[in-house]
Amino acid sequence: MQTNNLYNREQLEELLADYALGNLPTEQAEVVRQSLQQFPELLQEVESISAVFTKIDKQKITSTIDYQARNLSVHVNQKIATQPKRSFSSILFGRVVPIALSVTAVILVIRFTTASTNHVASIDEDISQALMHDASVMQTVQNGIAEPSLGAPTAEATSVLSYTAHLSDNLDELLAESIISSTSDQPDPDFIETERIQLQNKADIDDIEKMIQEVSDDAG
Repeated sequence: MQTNNLYNREQLEELLADYALGNLPTEQAEVVRQSLQQFPELLQEVESISAVFTKIDKQKITSTIDYQARNLSVHVNQKIATQPKRSFSSILFGRVVPIALSVTAVILVIRFTTASTNHVASIDEDISQALMHDASVMQTVQNGIAEPSLGAPTAEATSVLSYTAHLSDNLDELLAESIISSTSDQPDPDFIETERIQLQNKADIDDIEKMIQEVSDDAG
């Protein structure tokens, strides 16, 4: 390959296509251009090749631009059409649903806590009433023991004996219900103290029954 001297016809024919497409180095392309001045027919052939490829490149560029423009329009239209649906779904599942679930959970917890509190308060009230009756019965029995009557047992002693048995059954039921209602929570010191008092009162009731029975036996 020559770079300083001009090319002959055979050499130009080999380099003609690369020269027409602009693939030769600048210095070599200049030598080819000067050499073509000696071969006008080859120069016309180069001009024809350049014109054809220039036209092809322009058509390719135009086609590519048109294709990209059409695709861009389609993509924009698809995005505009689907954007409201995406936005609605995002708001619904990203914000509305979690908030609704949280509110529902809070309402359920409040209702469950309120119901449990009312139930425990009702049980405490029943226990308080039972303890008041227990104190009254103990006072009555003590009065009867302090001043025992002669003869058969009086109607008061028989009534006290019946009531004591009934009170013992009620305390058993209240104690069982209190324990069942408290199984879902950890027992606190107040609850343990209440249970201890209930057991002590039950023992006192057993003692009362024994004392009444002894009074009845002595009177008999």
